[in-house]
Amino acid sequence: MRKRILNNTYTGGAMNHMPTNIRLTNWEQEEIRKKSIEINKIRIKNGREPYKDSEMVHKILEISLPYIKVGNDGEVIVDPE
Repeated sequence: MRKRILNNTYTGGAMNHMPTNIRLTNWEQEEIRKKSIEINKIRIKNGREPYKDSEMVHKILEISLPYIKVGNDGEVIVDPE
């Protein structure tokens, strides 16, 4: 039996469409904010434009997604090798 959740985020099998908006926890927001400050200070020091918050999230996803794997226990892991 297929479950259906609003906004086409889950249809029982593979996702048809990923949501375009996600909710971040307070912790996630704060960690991204701190990492953004750290990275943007270096970018500005090197004469580069700072990333906007949304650009930072996109960059993090772009760089890290190739390293996302599923472990033997079914948990999501980041495997840089």
